[in-house]
Amino acid sequence: MKELSLQIKNVNKYYVEKKELSLKEILLLKKFRKREKKTLVLKNINISFKSGKIYGVIGKNGAGKSTLLKIISGVENISEGQIKAEKCNIFPLLEQGDFFENDLTIRENINYALYFQNITNKKKIDKIINKIVRFLNIDEKILNQLTKNISKNDYAKIVFSLSIFSKSNVLLIDEIFNLIDLNYKKKFFKIIKRIKRDKIIICVSHDIGTHYEISDEILWMENGSIFKNLDKNENLSKYFLDVAVQRGFKRMFLTNKQNNEKHFFQSDENILIKFDFDANFFTNEISNDFFFEMTLSTENFQVCSFKKKIGLKEILNKHFFFKINSYTLAQRKYFLSCKIFNDKDIVINNFETTFEIFHINRTDLNTYDHLGAMISPKLFFYDSRQ
Repeated sequence: MKELSLQIKNVNKYYVEKKELSLKEILLLKKFRKREKKTLVLKNINISFKSGKIYGVIGKNGAGKSTLLKIISGVENISEGQIKAEKCNIFPLLEQGDFFENDLTIRENINYALYFQNITNKKKIDKIINKIVRFLNIDEKILNQLTKNISKNDYAKIVFSLSIFSKSNVLLIDEIFNLIDLNYKKKFFKIIKRIKRDKIIICVSHDIGTHYEISDEILWMENGSIFKNLDKNENLSKYFLDVAVQRGFKRMFLTNKQNNEKHFFQSDENILIKFDFDANFFTNEISNDFFFEMTLSTENFQVCSFKKKIGLKEILNKHFFFKINSYTLAQRKYFLSCKIFNDKDIVINNFETTFEIFHINRTDLNTYDHLGAMISPKLFFYDSRQ
């Protein structure tokens, strides 16, 4: 059998949002066409898929994973570039619960799905249906129920079984395994690894365990781009760590030396920048570094920015914080943000808070106009202690 080939070359995908002209713009005749805002959701995608592999796609929400599957399936058009598919018959499992029509029976939906696969012979259709029933060990009466009346678990199992026993040779799977109970999931994992020799299988899932179990190659997507230079285990380990950092850091807060959380400080107080942190997401074996970028600004201008590389072991083993020394800020309101970057310079966490500075012993003052003391160029200090 000739090896399947699916190639994506220099593909970009934009979503275009049209905005109506305001009455003022219409009256002034400044613009005659509707304003358009373009959002780039896939950028410069270059990748080749071949049969015999299961490609796992990982990435945060909004990274472009589902959009990638949609352009491969033809559900959405590309904006630029080229997609070449040789000998490919695609079966897209793209939306949880939206593949079948709710007001049709399961049997009717199967028939329609197979018609789109150019399988119209009744004997062949009945043969595929019998395979699905035997494989799932279900009562055939369920096929006569309306799709909207069956459980998500049964729905997902039937749709996935249909993709296996139809004549499709490209399977696009988007989070379908999340709907299937554990026993059947193991069964599907077993069969999908067996049939991959003659198929291209691309699986989107947030479940790292699923990728460890079935994926041969990992495509890590962020901000519409694919990182595919690392091997499977390295990609999954780094992605897992990013997710752990995202969940481990709960919030950023400010305290004084006495550890009292505050949003108002006198100018003679040190301001300690701390984090609510759950170490249960990590182990002490992790050696990766992360970058903390602190930015301080007012309503009118940015005061300063500070970036520090901190190893995760240091975070786990020590009580760490940043500090703004006393007498460095003028009397006014400040906006403080902290971004945490991974080693790919991707933001994986973002925190913001505000605070106000008052002059010593003048807490009754409430004005942002008085600038007070000079701003020190060495504003931020990183501190850690046992």
